[in-house]
Amino acid sequence: DTTVVCIVGEPVTRRRLGGRRLDSEMLTLVKDMSPQLVKDMGSGAVFVTQGMSGVQETFANNAGDGSQVKNIMPFGQSSEFGKGEDINAGGDDEE
Repeated sequence: DTTVVCIVGEPVTRRRLGGRRLDSEMLTLVKDMSPQLVKDMGSGAVFVTQGMSGVQETFANNAGDGSQVKNIMPFGQSSEFGKGEDINAGGDDEE
């Protein structure tokens, strides 16, 4: 059986909470937890992103060798993550 884990999160480059930038803290957390999550979920897990920068890109680039990462992208687009497999589906993000 395959377990599908959706990695969500909009780009965090401009988000603020109480005037404090969350970018580096959030991305550091994602970077640190990605390899462990992949290890804990095992080889039967697939991690799906929408190919967005920020949280999703950080996860993909730190999720082991990236073989379990699938980036769902509109036709004609590429995530350019360097890891994971881009799968094209639909004409835009809505589809």
